[in-house]
Amino acid sequence: MSLNDSFIKEVSEEVRRDKLFKYIKKYSWIGIIAILIIVFIVAYNEWKKNYEKINYQLNGDELTLVLNKFSNDQDFNDYSTYIAKNKPGYTLAILNPLFLKQKNNIKTKLQYLSNIENDESSPQVLRDLALFYQFHLGDKTYDEKFQILNKLSGPDRPFRLLAIEEKINLFLEKGLYNEALEEIDIVQPELSNSLSLTNRLNNLKTVVLSLIK
Repeated sequence: MSLNDSFIKEVSEEVRRDKLFKYIKKYSWIGIIAILIIVFIVAYNEWKKNYEKINYQLNGDELTLVLNKFSNDQDFNDYSTYIAKNKPGYTLAILNPLFLKQKNNIKTKLQYLSNIENDESSPQVLRDLALFYQFHLGDKTYDEKFQILNKLSGPDRPFRLLAIEEKINLFLEKGLYNEALEEIDIVQPELSNSLSLTNRLNNLKTVVLSLIK
């Protein structure tokens, strides 16, 4: 009985082995294709990384050339041609202080800045910087300026303290001294890391209190 069992077991194993080999032979092409796909994906990712690295280097070199050229000739049209290409460096080109301080083509510059402000793919600090530049460019009403500063002075905004300082200046322009003092009192606890701003606001508070008296 044991011999029969052993023989049957060996036959069964041989049958299973044959089935396995046939299965492997029949579907081996799937494994080959899967391996080729994996190799292709890895190769493509490496190519993409190298391509992007080279592309970023080229864009950085081009941006450097454009910035240097503009600092020498301040050719607005040539500079705008680069910005219109929407290459990775165009945001930094727009936020170039030398470019923005020119008194010409204000409407175009405001549109550039508005595009950055509304670009949700850009870092918040760049979007807020673009908004801050809009505050300083062109002729805006008191309400328009105040609306911008309210956005910039929100919680955790990168230019919150500077925006509140500008807000205080707006209050003083309108003779709203009590409102200015309230803003100073609100922001003073946040100034532990900014000695220069602390001194400015302390001096400003002294001046405002003297005006109220």
